[in-house]
Amino acid sequence: ARCVLSMPAVAAAYSLSLQDPGFEAAGWNWGSGWGDIQWGDAGTTRSGDPDNISAVHSGSQSAQMVLTAPATSGWINESFAATQNLALSGAAGQLLNFNAYMNVTSATNAKAYLEVVFKNGATELSKVAGPELTATTSGWVLNTLSATVPTSTTNADFNIVTYGGSWASANNITAYFDDATAEVIPEPASMLLLGSGLVGLLGFSRRKK
Repeated sequence: ARCVLSMPAVAAAYSLSLQDPGFEAAGWNWGSGWGDIQWGDAGTTRSGDPDNISAVHSGSQSAQMVLTAPATSGWINESFAATQNLALSGAAGQLLNFNAYMNVTSATNAKAYLEVVFKNGATELSKVAGPELTATTSGWVLNTLSATVPTSTTNADFNIVTYGGSWASANNITAYFDDATAEVIPEPASMLLLGSGLVGLLGFSRRKK
């Protein structure tokens, strides 16, 4: 008689459906406060910046986020974000990658980063910020946030953030975002266990022969 052993299926990597990932239309919810959302246009360079860097990575538009400085110095830790919420049910323990091409004008203390807020419904479970990008003078940079999805996660906010620390003088900060993607990747340990199981089955089969 033949004995057939079955192995549990391992989830394949899959992309999340971000609305308007190229910032060609209004697919993001824009924050309020000091910030202002505008559009970078193809064929133009960054607003008010001498570095001659294109305002668009691809397509016809990008997100141009302006963090407006006050009339005097001393503004501390203000930020402006755009967000959208996506379902993440069944992704607990897996790796999430959130990517976007970014560039930041060379104003003093200019920064931008990606952020994911993991949730169970409306309840926040944890918040993860990606690497901060400071002034870029050589072109667009692919910025990546990687994080493990917490247990009980059902959804998450995907945020693009422009940030300013304390100003030595009044300066506006402008950050550009384009071509965002998000994907969930099976946990490496799960793949390793699957490989180990297959090797064990192969050895068992050879011994039976």
